[in-house]
Amino acid sequence: MRGRWGITAQHVTVVALVVASALALAAWWVVRARPEPVSAPVTAASVAPPQAVTSSPAPVTEAGVPPVESVAPPGLGSTGVTSSVGL
Repeated sequence: MRGRWGITAQHVTVVALVVASALALAAWWVVRARPEPVSAPVTAASVAPPQAVTSSPAPVTEAGVPPVESVAPPGLGSTGVTSSVGL
């Protein structure tokens, strides 16, 4: 036995074979894995917007949207002041 340890070509070959075997095993596990269904996350577009509670049906504009005054909470929108959009 020598006093110094040395790395020979045989050592490098064994290490390379172990690494290649580990990579092959990991690749096989990935390929053979059974996929699991993932549910889609809930987004704001898929949730219905909250509806205002009114005692009588609100009038609808040409765009199919009720005017702000008809869905505003009591005390808001009843001041007689109107606002314009897109100033």
